Amino acid sequence: MNPAKAVALAIVFLISAVSSGINVEAANDARTDTDTGYLSEKWHTGLGTGVGALNSIKTADIDIDGEDELIFGNSQGYVHILDWDSSNEGWFETFHTVDMGGPVKGMEIAQIDDDPQLEIAIGYNWNADSGKVKIIDGISLLAEANWSSGVSWSHTQWTEGWPYGLAMGDLDGDEKAELAMSGDRGFLWVVDTDKPEIYVGRDITYDEAEWYVDLGAKTSGGNLENTWGLTFGQFDEDEATEVAVGSKQGWVAVFDGQTEEMQWKYDMDGSSGADSLCYSLHAADLDGNGIDELIVPQQSKITVFVDGDRDERVSDNDVKSGYGLASENLFGNSNEELVVADGSGNIRIMGLSGSSLTTYQEWSGGFPMNTGGGVTISMNGHDDPWIVHGSDAGIVRAWEVTSQTNHALAWTSEAGENDNLLATLEGGSNYGVDMANLDDDDNLEIVVGSGSGRIYVFDGATYETQWVSPQLDKIPIGIAIGDLDSDGNNDIAVTTGIPGEPKGEDGNGGEGYLYVFERNGDGFTEAFKSGNIDASLGVTISELDGTNHPEIGIATGYLEIIEATSGTTELHGAVKVWGYGGSSFSQEWTSGDIGQIVGGIDSGDPDNDGDNELVVGTGGDNREGSQANAEVRVYQRTGGSYSLDGSVMNTARYTAYGIDVGDLNGDGTEEIIVGTGEKGENKPRLIIYDGDSHAEDYSKDVDTNSIWGIEVGDFDSDGEAELIYGTSGGELFIYDGIEPGTFEAKTSALSNRAGHYGGIAIGNADNDGAMEMAVGSDAYLWLFTTEGQTNKPDLAIEGSEISYLPENPNEDEDITINLSIVNYGGADTAKWRVKIYDGDPDAGGKKITEFSCDATEENQRDGCKALSNGESASFEVIWYGIQTTPGYHEIYGLAEDTNQPRQETRFSNNKDYTILEIEEIPNDKPVVEATIDKTILWVDEAARVDAGNSYDNETTDGEMDRLDGNADLTYRYYFDGSWTTWVSDYTWDLSFSTPGEKEILVQTRDERRKESTQQVITVEVKANTQPVAILKSNITEGSDGAFITFDVSDSYDPDYRAELEYRFNFGDNVFSDWVKEGQTVRLYRNAFFTGPNGGELQLDSGEEVVRNEFGINRIFRLMNGSNAAIANLNLGEGLFLLEVVDSQVTTNGYNYTLPELFDEKIFSAQLMAREIDESGADDILASSWSPLIPIRIYLPENINPVAKAEAGIFINGQGIFSDILKSAKTGEEITYSAANSYDPDGDDSKLEYSWSIVNGQGFSINLLGDKNSKTFNKIYNTPGTYIAILTVTDERGGIATWQATVTVSDSGVNRGDGEEDGYSTTMLAGIAGVAVVALAGLAMGLKRMGGGGGDDFEEMFEDVTPGPLELNCPNCNGLISITTTQRPIQVGCPMCGSQFVIRE
Repeated sequence: MNPAKAVALAIVFLISAVSSGINVEAANDARTDTDTGYLSEKWHTGLGTGVGALNSIKTADIDIDGEDELIFGNSQGYVHILDWDSSNEGWFETFHTVDMGGPVKGMEIAQIDDDPQLEIAIGYNWNADSGKVKIIDGISLLAEANWSSGVSWSHTQWTEGWPYGLAMGDLDGDEKAELAMSGDRGFLWVVDTDKPEIYVGRDITYDEAEWYVDLGAKTSGGNLENTWGLTFGQFDEDEATEVAVGSKQGWVAVFDGQTEEMQWKYDMDGSSGADSLCYSLHAADLDGNGIDELIVPQQSKITVFVDGDRDERVSDNDVKSGYGLASENLFGNSNEELVVADGSGNIRIMGLSGSSLTTYQEWSGGFPMNTGGGVTISMNGHDDPWIVHGSDAGIVRAWEVTSQTNHALAWTSEAGENDNLLATLEGGSNYGVDMANLDDDDNLEIVVGSGSGRIYVFDGATYETQWVSPQLDKIPIGIAIGDLDSDGNNDIAVTTGIPGEPKGEDGNGGEGYLYVFERNGDGFTEAFKSGNIDASLGVTISELDGTNHPEIGIATGYLEIIEATSGTTELHGAVKVWGYGGSSFSQEWTSGDIGQIVGGIDSGDPDNDGDNELVVGTGGDNREGSQANAEVRVYQRTGGSYSLDGSVMNTARYTAYGIDVGDLNGDGTEEIIVGTGEKGENKPRLIIYDGDSHAEDYSKDVDTNSIWGIEVGDFDSDGEAELIYGTSGGELFIYDGIEPGTFEAKTSALSNRAGHYGGIAIGNADNDGAMEMAVGSDAYLWLFTTEGQTNKPDLAIEGSEISYLPENPNEDEDITINLSIVNYGGADTAKWRVKIYDGDPDAGGKKITEFSCDATEENQRDGCKALSNGESASFEVIWYGIQTTPGYHEIYGLAEDTNQPRQETRFSNNKDYTILEIEEIPNDKPVVEATIDKTILWVDEAARVDAGNSYDNETTDGEMDRLDGNADLTYRYYFDGSWTTWVSDYTWDLSFSTPGEKEILVQTRDERRKESTQQVITVEVKANTQPVAILKSNITEGSDGAFITFDVSDSYDPDYRAELEYRFNFGDNVFSDWVKEGQTVRLYRNAFFTGPNGGELQLDSGEEVVRNEFGINRIFRLMNGSNAAIANLNLGEGLFLLEVVDSQVTTNGYNYTLPELFDEKIFSAQLMAREIDESGADDILASSWSPLIPIRIYLPENINPVAKAEAGIFINGQGIFSDILKSAKTGEEITYSAANSYDPDGDDSKLEYSWSIVNGQGFSINLLGDKNSKTFNKIYNTPGTYIAILTVTDERGGIATWQATVTVSDSGVNRGDGEEDGYSTTMLAGIAGVAVVALAGLAMGLKRMGGGGGDDFEEMFEDVTPGPLELNCPNCNGLISITTTQRPIQVGCPMCGSQFVIRE
């Protein structure tokens, strides 16, 4: 290993600072927060579960040693870095972080600075909805500058919770790497890796980021979530790198890395609304043309965007949930191959062949990867590429790819399969733990169970895997070791079950079993398996009945679902005793169902009667309608059975599953120690009961969710027992057994549920020196030891060596404090520091100053020196009088080792104190007098506190502090949950972030820092609420065009904070802009409003201003009916929207126009109200739309049109028209007109006209094409009276008629004697005959021309003959129409009445 790395790997990688240790000795620091000289991590095993989720598994040569490291995160919140062991052809663990708080699912590796090694970016959920990203150096494994505590991503009101999408590279071409992050909130962030923040703090705000992109807004995809699919790629031919992002909802978008412009977007689910879960994106040049393909996996397929082109896609529907993606040139060709790991645990090697995806190889990785398990490819340190992947169960496997068609398993993290370099405890849930000698050597074996149903046995000295059991039914929760059959060999008793698994209505669930394994050569065989004994959460082995074989005590229980629909359930639990009968094992006794789950068990002799008893803890009953507390019960052997021994202990909590029996206080009798869960808001209790009387000797609440891991034992071999317990949060605490309130040591979070279900065991595992303690947890097995402190520095402060001058100081005097630090350890140290506190630093003491020493550097302060074993250094510091306060003080010195990494492991003697009394100089207390400028204010509204009238008899000579314009006193102010610092300002502006009645505390302090009493000022803080919009109208129905007066006066602001403005939606696609009382406003058709709180009108967005019939914009004003300017309108009380015409407000409101073809329509009007704040406050609110007001608009009853028929003669261009015309002569042209007809309630242009004319004999004159004309001309050749009848019809069917009478006289033109025009009847008949013959001849000629037959002729004839045969009357020249073929026929002239006979 690189020497620099070996040193750096000893650093602790805490969540709040630096990084974690990487070897056995460095692990002392990695897991230990406080250490009294004996608590050191010696070994651990397990890799957690959910390993490598969402591509959080990488291989890279991060330390530039020529070999790839394997880096991954897990669901428990840990990061592992495995180094390559070339001699064993496998990886071993060099780095294991302290719990980072939540799952690690984001990881990216890149070169971000000027050093040669790579850096690792880690994305993890830190706490609840808050996530962080940390970047660490590839050699030192320390956090990079500005990333040490991890940075969060703040949108101000909320933060990113799961920052799992990470990518690094130089986006903007400045030769510096950027980090892109996309989390659960749907935003894309880009920051500089060297300085991600501008402001002080450990969060990046949206205004600090180089990019802050709302992906939902960009894609129009709405509120996008879980945009974890993130990659950089070269998706086109320009020089800029592109950024691709995918989302839960299926939107994928690609952005230009330099300009931030979106290049394209695509909805992978085709806008179906289904979640497509595009949680992983990858860029790779699969076709070798220098342009990357974009690979997008989903639940149902994998899609490749060829050359990053949105419109050129290739999909494979056989790949389901293939979120593990990696690419390399595996076969030495010109392009990269794609490796895909899917949720079922299948591995594929794929390639792009033309327009299709080809799968070269596919195989099962052996373990599911439903957490989106990632995959990576290692190219360094092996002859062939290795494909490496994680799994849900925590197994890591590597496959060697030997050719395009072959692969082989090369390495696995499974226990016993990798030369014992490391071991995965498959499936986590490593609760069952015990330690005993199971073979022929002197070492103890450590036994642990796992969620996979297997038991693991490790050698206590070498940690080699000695045995792995076959898979058991359910999870091994209880493990105990003892010689059950009295054959001289220890056996392993295992009880199984699944905590919290109910028994369903179908009878399945809640099962558990007892297994016994016995020694068989180098391994173990199953000697016994019981039937279902119910879920078994604890086991103990003890001689209970005085026979030859010890008994097995078992705690069982489960919840039974009687009827899921109604929620009917029952609790079951029992204590059971099994034993060996000479040939097999059987149940010897059961308590029967006690109605509560029995979850904790231990055995011992708590009543000191010489016989062992069983002690069990129950779960209580937290079901609805029950509040039964958890109980602790003791059972003793009585005759041939067991019975309760003494009283039942009520724990006042639920789930008393942490049970241990031991002599805790060294009085020779055993106590019962109990750890519980919570009950409501009450935290878990740690309780110590007297073993005989069952009285409660000691208890305390513990700030966690459960403390079910309890152990009592002499861990440090000092002859006194320690009280050890593990919490649900994963911390391990050690307290003094005699004084259980005396803290000795604790670890940082190991992993959740440390030591639960009896998972703590103490023993001398390696049979050498100090004791060891094995601790189980959710995902790891830990081994702690008491050895290792003698060869480290051991810095100590002795209170007796702390002195000060003057001996009796007063509050004005500077105090010189002398201290000594001594090194009791076996190693020298040249770097140390002593911090001096007023009060215990672990109980809120205030730091006075510090003395730092680095004896390796020059120009150090007096007293600085390197400290060898037993050597001390003395120095002095000054506590200045201006800082002191009179009274009793405890002056603490706290010694610290400042070597990097820290070398010291013992801390119990690092601090001590001496007592100091500071004399008070007589001084009156100042008096505070404060006022506030407003007692009712709004959330976030500023108010000013003025304490300028405060005074002090000494500092201000009894005068008000404000008199000289300067603050001579100092002040502090308490509001909104915290105090300000002491400030020299008697006025203070403050505000509150939440509503309610609030207290403000004001306090002043004089020059001697004597404080006044606290003055309380009470204010009421109100929260702004939405206004309420109420719209009224004077009528709810009206005829087309009728005016509706709308009234908004009932709208209101519930908190009377602001005046209101309004906007109208009239329901006919017409809207108003915002308008307040007295203002004018235009109306718009197709208006578009955008933005919060009702939005703002967007002009030039297709809207049309509403105009009147003359094309003039219509203007309205919102007027109060009581306004003097419109008092004459008599509108009454209200706030009305009225039309302004010619600058005058009218009584006209809004009028609706019916669409064409509608006789009736209901329009729905609405109103929105919004607060007006002239101050520019940003918390104004708008109402919701008011309830709809239906307005019925209908057409009124039709008014018939007015018909006006007139006739006239034009003389010299002038015409006189009337409905009676008497001056007409034969041969003159008479004009008939309906032009003066009109429709009183309709459109005149849509009137229809129909004319008929009859002569004096009552015969109609055929008008032919003039019948429906509005105006036409007519010539009469025969004198007489002609009556024209006009019928006018409007568009709604209304009819009116009028007539015009024309009298025609003879013009004097001579027509001859006899018949008026000189034509005889014979001549007229001849003319008609000629006409008929001509017509027939024409028809036949047309027939011949057409070449048609008879049918054609008839058709042609039909086309001609239906029209009338028209002849002119020989007498009056009137038109005679003949419409029949009958001959002969008598016809009459309709004009003059002459009669004729037509014979042919």
